Amino acid sequence: MRFWLCAALVVSLLTSLDAAELMVRLRGEHLQVAARNFHFLSGKSLERIRNGESVAFDFHLAVLSNPSSLPLRRAFERFVVSYDLWEEKYSVSRMRSRQGMATHLTLAAAESFCLENISVPVSGLPDEPLVARLEIRAQLNSSEELFSDPGLSLSQLIEIFSRARRSPRDDFWRLESAPFRLSGLDRAPLRNQGK
Repeated sequence: MRFWLCAALVVSLLTSLDAAELMVRLRGEHLQVAARNFHFLSGKSLERIRNGESVAFDFHLAVLSNPSSLPLRRAFERFVVSYDLWEEKYSVSRMRSRQGMATHLTLAAAESFCLENISVPVSGLPDEPLVARLEIRAQLNSSEELFSDPGLSLSQLIEIFSRARRSPRDDFWRLESAPFRLSGLDRAPLRNQGK
């Protein structure tokens, strides 16, 4: 009996060490996130990208007073990821901002670019325990549908993330941070660690 209890404890500890972790930090007057042991460029979306299609990823970053409350602050962004078959490198375009395209990226650098380019302002947020939540949804539509839309409005993004989540899929991810206080956050540069 003790052997099985010890084995279950070891498996639990190893699983928690490999689990995705959402980390938060301040950069100027904005809250940014990074994710350790987390990859959203995977599964069907990565397969489609490597087959020469562009795939859009809708990001929703929210700051909440607790996991079940309404967001105090939120940000939405759409990133379109593509792959150069000859160079075997990724490109990412930020669709809601004119400034925001990166090319010749590795897989990890493409994921980091997306995470580094979404943030929420912290002015007016209380210095009490808060939680950050990051949701990412891959839009697995055809490239023609993706680029026929002249722009992505805030209401469209809210509608995308308000849809009821169906059974687990490889096109939706949700990460939450541990509780934090703004006064206790690190202001040193934060790097996304996709290892």
